[in-house]
Amino acid sequence: MNIILPENIYKFLPLDIKFEVSVVENGGKSRQKNGFDALKEIVVDNKIFYSEAASFNDPFEFDGVMLNSGQDDQKKQVGYNILSRCGIICFSSQVRNTLMWSHYADAHRGVALRFKCVPDPFYSIGTEGRVVKVDYGDEIIFKDESVFNDNYGILEKLGRKARCWSYENEYRVFNVPSHLKADDATGIQNFNSELVDAIYLGIKSDDTVLQKVKGMVEMASHQIDLYQPYKCNKNLFLKFKKI
Repeated sequence: MNIILPENIYKFLPLDIKFEVSVVENGGKSRQKNGFDALKEIVVDNKIFYSEAASFNDPFEFDGVMLNSGQDDQKKQVGYNILSRCGIICFSSQVRNTLMWSHYADAHRGVALRFKCVPDPFYSIGTEGRVVKVDYGDEIIFKDESVFNDNYGILEKLGRKARCWSYENEYRVFNVPSHLKADDATGIQNFNSELVDAIYLGIKSDDTVLQKVKGMVEMASHQIDLYQPYKCNKNLFLKFKKI
């Protein structure tokens, strides 16, 4: 599972209030949480949200790698059970990708957070990598039951998507359940926020967003650079300058 990582990977984040989700806090009380809350959790509180695959927008999630017919059904069931309860964070290796900003950062009104790819518990457990580099292709790859031999082997299924998704240049960070019946891999988890060393604003971000993001950067315990976008005058590319 160990792979060669790029120098940085990027997480796109919408900030608008309409991107609220209900979260349950201690004591069973619920509250509404938006993108600014999520940003503060990441850069100030050392916490990050791992999603469950069931919430993803690809109907073929996990179908890119399949077991050969006639393989051990019991092992297959155990493997899928673990896989369905893994927590996943999706990243891209490109911050200048206009489609990523359009699709995952509220049409360029959100932000992109730059994560350093350095040896850290966020990226490794013992000698096993916690990052999957997504492979793109329209054919299903069939494997024998060894793909389900351990918690990490099954994650090959996380890394195969249809070719139409290739613009995402995706890397996935995953979290596995602590045991076969645990549901502790998704939701808010602790992590080292010093892995975030820069925030990029969307080209449609207004001054209110800029000031709020600046305030969170000032609250962080380490230096985080802030970048503002502009249009290149020679081609249809985004460029960024440090604020």
